[in-house]
Amino acid sequence: MAETILFPIHNNIQFAGKQIKIDRSSLATVLTNAPSKVIILSGDGGSGKTALIKEAGITYAQSVSLLAVG
Repeated sequence: MAETILFPIHNNIQFAGKQIKIDRSSLATVLTNAPSKVIILSGDGGSGKTALIKEAGITYAQSVSLLAVG
């Protein structure tokens, strides 16, 4: 389900014929391994919050539950 909802969210950028992706894997790992049951993720628009949720949700779909409220 997460893949369907988050499909239109881009987590890479096409620039000069190259795919550029910011490595958020360490942040995704911190989020999914956090001892807290609830994590509040905030930041300016365009800072990559939803892309981080997408990466964490797809990578760790079997071990975590995600709820995103906009």
